Amino acid sequence: MSTLHQSSTKTLGSDSEPKEVDLGEDFLIREGDRIRELFQQAVNRELRIHKALGNPIVGIEGGEIVWTQPEDIVIDDDEPARS
Repeated sequence: MSTLHQSSTKTLGSDSEPKEVDLGEDFLIREGDRIRELFQQAVNRELRIHKALGNPIVGIEGGEIVWTQPEDIVIDDDEPARS
């Protein structure tokens, strides 16, 4: 298994606001909050889709597989659902 020992850069961001990002060893530490925020936005978007289409979701609670019906899906954010 190889390990990244060099610092490299990559241009990230939207087309209107590209941003040069240092992908060094501390990238996840420096960008952790932003990564977590983007991941939560993606999860919330997918939960809205499941809810809108009437599809249940599956998860694990206490080591058990649990199905959640669409009407019981809770989305943890203040962003209103889009139709």
